[in-house]
Amino acid sequence: MVEVPRPPGRGGRAAGSLPVLFACPCDRANLIDPAIAERVADTAPHAVIEHYDADHFTVYHPPAVEKILAHQIRFLTEHLF
Repeated sequence: MVEVPRPPGRGGRAAGSLPVLFACPCDRANLIDPAIAERVADTAPHAVIEHYDADHFTVYHPPAVEKILAHQIRFLTEHLF
């Protein structure tokens, strides 16, 4: 998960007052229950959650890695620029 503070002046809110959270659980993970990421995201005021049909290790290989990187880049672009 990546937590990024909101840039000043975004969305009419005070500078940096509301952080955003990007969670990317793997639905077939065998090392950690993906429901944990879901519960954490539910507590964040501005969470973005993307689920992946992968396990803990397949996310580092195509085609999952390309999809995840695209989502991460989109998230960072939307919330930092």
